Amino acid sequence: MCVVYEEFLGARDAVQDVDPETLTAADARELAEDYLDSVRHLQETADDRHDAFFETLEATVRDVVLTLDSVQDQADYSTWAPLVEDDLGNVADATVTIEDAIEPQCPDAGQDS
Repeated sequence: MCVVYEEFLGARDAVQDVDPETLTAADARELAEDYLDSVRHLQETADDRHDAFFETLEATVRDVVLTLDSVQDQADYSTWAPLVEDDLGNVADATVTIEDAIEPQCPDAGQDS
């Protein structure tokens, strides 16, 4: 699980490191979908541990993806950002909850993050 958790942290870092103002709605959606894939992969390896936390995180990321689906692909940051602002805050909160739950089991993960 710790190897997959490390990958999850890498996906989280990729999201945090991007300059959102340079993304179209399609680019942002793709980034969110990649992050959602990492969430699902981590959940699979967690063997039913922390399922409620994962379900919350998955739902919040899915909300971002669904909102971005409703925006024209080439829409710029100023168009799509206000639509997902609250959802992104929920994603951040849910991500911290997952990290807090898994970090004790994988204390060395993310040391280079």
